[in-house]
Amino acid sequence: MGAVTLPTMKKALMNTFGSRLSDVEASRMAEFVMNFFGYGDRILDNFLESSDRNIFYMLEDEGLVHSSQEEVIVNVGQRWRLNFWVLKRSTVIRRSSDEVPAGEGPSMQSFYEALWRDMAEADEAQMTLPP
Repeated sequence: MGAVTLPTMKKALMNTFGSRLSDVEASRMAEFVMNFFGYGDRILDNFLESSDRNIFYMLEDEGLVHSSQEEVIVNVGQRWRLNFWVLKRSTVIRRSSDEVPAGEGPSMQSFYEALWRDMAEADEAQMTLPP
């Protein structure tokens, strides 16, 4: 499996989010994510601020990262829980290809958003009274 580079991440984000993300926004988000991960595939959640964490939750919903926990014993038997974000390299690389495999297209959330928008437009059309 190859390394995830900035262009690979940008292409994966554009294929994942589609028209919801402009070229400039995809570049910024790819740079944002890669600044945390670098050449690794795990980062500590402690490095993230609240607004940063929201972006990682969104990426988790889209299947590009996932969260993980690990407990370590420190000092006299005390447990310390570490929270990580793990980059799904294979998914990012697969989504960065020109053809997005079946089932890897727009998320169910975007499907329901489009459905909701279409239903709202249909309701507005019905409420318009003819002259």
